[in-house]
Amino acid sequence: MTRPKAKDFETTLTELEAVVAELDGDVKLEKALDLFEKGMKLSKDCQTFLKGAEEKVEILKRSIDGSIVGEPFGEEEGDDDDAESDDDDEQSGSTQLSLGI
Repeated sequence: MTRPKAKDFETTLTELEAVVAELDGDVKLEKALDLFEKGMKLSKDCQTFLKGAEEKVEILKRSIDGSIVGEPFGEEEGDDDDAESDDDDEQSGSTQLSLGI
């Protein structure tokens, strides 16, 4: 038997949007519950895709010397909290990993 092909994020999101659109219409209770269950699974799948992408972005962010700098996803470099010098970041115990590439 062949294993079904895994869906990508865009396909999953499109399916979720279709479920939401159908739920916005006139749907009987039993059908609405089935759609809600399907929508929750699709939502969880989308969250899993996004978490994986976020982790990859963190890994790919590198400092000038080639070491990986773990930074929370979504923070901008110009934030007020990050306005202090890089020396302060080193003293605060920020985690840096090196791939040895």
